[in-house]
Amino acid sequence: MAPRLLLAAALFAAGCTCVTDSDCPLDEMCTDGRCVGRPSGGDVTPPTATLSAPGAGAAVSGTVTLTASASDDVGVSAVDFAVDGATVASATGAPYSVTWSSGSVWNGPHIITAIAHDAAGNAGTSAGVSVSVANYPGAAVSVHTSMGLPDAATADPSNTDHFLSVKHQYALSYSGTRRTPNWVSWELNTTWMGPVARQNDFRPDDTFPAGFPQAQLADYLSSGWDRGHMCPSEDRTATLIDNENTFYLTNMVPQADNVNGGPWAQLEAYARSLATSGKEIFEVAGGIYAGTPKTIGADAVAVPSSTFKVIVVLDTPGQTAANVTTSTRVISVIMPNDNASVAKSADWHGFRVKAADIESQTGLRLLSDVAEPVRATLENRVDTAP
Repeated sequence: MAPRLLLAAALFAAGCTCVTDSDCPLDEMCTDGRCVGRPSGGDVTPPTATLSAPGAGAAVSGTVTLTASASDDVGVSAVDFAVDGATVASATGAPYSVTWSSGSVWNGPHIITAIAHDAAGNAGTSAGVSVSVANYPGAAVSVHTSMGLPDAATADPSNTDHFLSVKHQYALSYSGTRRTPNWVSWELNTTWMGPVARQNDFRPDDTFPAGFPQAQLADYLSSGWDRGHMCPSEDRTATLIDNENTFYLTNMVPQADNVNGGPWAQLEAYARSLATSGKEIFEVAGGIYAGTPKTIGADAVAVPSSTFKVIVVLDTPGQTAANVTTSTRVISVIMPNDNASVAKSADWHGFRVKAADIESQTGLRLLSDVAEPVRATLENRVDTAP
């Protein structure tokens, strides 16, 4: 039985005959679950509403002006504007116009309606108008976050566990509690590659605010864990400073040597081979922390139980989230951070998962600037390419 019929049956069983006025004849109104006669001479005609802006099929971004016309036999008291059924603003006088922040919804198609009300309590809803929201806040922060910001990181130092640090070479969200990055995101194409040798300049991050909690070199010393790069040194060889800045400890997590020097390194090399072939690559990587993590050093640097990476492969340098389609290749992996579980000779292909699996274990929203429903399709697909 249809949901509305089930609801009606339940109401009837409870002695009710209606939920809203629309369930009653025009000369009756819904009061306490029953249709009762309207007061003599009462207005029973709903007003009409027409959404005039934006137009059907419009691409919108930022602050959007919503405009409607409305009319009623007695008079319109207010017009509500709704996005996907949720009221976002109201106007109480003509011209009926409001502003709406389109950044409050995800990129992709949305339905806007106008609902006109009169003093008698009648309401009339316009036909829905479909618009496509296209905001790219990630790209506004950095080219490295062109696929979107995975969490609520900000550059406010008081945001201790989601501190946003944007560097020329990559961007990251850092947890001062774990003293590891929540995620590191970077662009990769041939412009980032050159002749510079690996600098091995491991050090705390001197771009962070003074006193901000972060890992120190001594924390890793004799710990048994590698200083595992998220944005790899070999992805930044065009200039000396580019390579040096991959050695900030804020770009690293404690990583099992078999993983770091095995399938993780293989996947890094594979991504570079795609970039060398002319592709535009966007990567995001970080740790997954199941339960209470192990820690190392006096600063209690958290050891992730697994590490993840998501790689978006676009055809041409300069392409962004706006160019992502359901045909775009997305490679997602989760690798256990354990020498006993992962052989150094293990093939990275065997660790492929859905990006949605990473999200469920981290709370991140990956590819957040990619329009729905494209994003949902990509997030729920496991890469199978050779």
